[in-house]
Amino acid sequence: MALFGSLFRKKSDPSTWDELWTVLAPYGGRVTPSSTQAWLRAAATMDPKVLAKAKDQLERAYDLLDTEAAARFAGEIPFTGPDRPFARRRFLRTVDAVIVAGPDAVARVVADPSYLRSYDSSPAVAPYETPDPEGYLADRWDVERWKDPLNRMIWKDVLVSLSTRREKAWPGLADDSAAQMFHLDPEYGWIDVDASSIAAEQGAPVEARDGWTGAGTEASKQLYAALGSPLERPDVLGLVAVVVLSQAEWDGEVEDGDEDDVREGVLNVGIDRSATELDIALSDAECAITDQSERVALLVRRAAHALLAFDLPFTGAQAATLGELAGPRESVSR
Repeated sequence: MALFGSLFRKKSDPSTWDELWTVLAPYGGRVTPSSTQAWLRAAATMDPKVLAKAKDQLERAYDLLDTEAAARFAGEIPFTGPDRPFARRRFLRTVDAVIVAGPDAVARVVADPSYLRSYDSSPAVAPYETPDPEGYLADRWDVERWKDPLNRMIWKDVLVSLSTRREKAWPGLADDSAAQMFHLDPEYGWIDVDASSIAAEQGAPVEARDGWTGAGTEASKQLYAALGSPLERPDVLGLVAVVVLSQAEWDGEVEDGDEDDVREGVLNVGIDRSATELDIALSDAECAITDQSERVALLVRRAAHALLAFDLPFTGAQAATLGELAGPRESVSR
């Protein structure tokens, strides 16, 4: 029994995580754009076995710090309940600040979560703006994956949803899987027009702000401004994504789906309060558009049409706004 007790204490005692503190040393005690780049350079030359062991210790740090008790002291909008806005991403940036500050900082916040406030220097981020450095410590651990812009877009929010191993640290969320996604985060727009697939097919830089991905972000901003904040979204919907595909890719998705899920050129991948996805297609001529303002206008129009196609529970005013943005309803046979 003493042996097992000793092993448990070593796993849960930050002062014993030698590999983690060695691996995080290049951050210099703070997460900044320059320290992140220094860490990425250093991590690329580190022993994979040491990185793997340190990653396990990092997960234990999140187990200790990613808790409802700590979140009640984070940011201008702390956690008060699953149905209220909570700055989850800002909280996670603060947790990272605690971790890179070292074992004493971790132990101090674990002992008294109110000390988290002293590490919360992260500025608020407006919806659709990316904090710098983007992502979280664990997201960047696989350096080669992080170098790939598409993987970085896909994985940079991997910690936002709760893992099963941390759920018990958030008793206020109980078993509500939708709440555990924290889609009421005021830093995160609940409408997402994702045109990155078009950029990828064209071989363009996926993350380019002046490309199709950037046009999708700008279209998202305009729809968000028109439809309102997370509290104004239909409460039976979580994150709502309109995914923009080429016609060939969309046709392939439709072939694999159910005929009842296609309406007015929109494929309903799923609608619920965890996540809603509606897929639309651009013609070859539309994909060839190079003027950025034309791209944005096209995406706003097509996305607004998609949001109306399946009678989502928008208010009358929201539906009317979408109708104005969409223009005349399209006649699509499929």
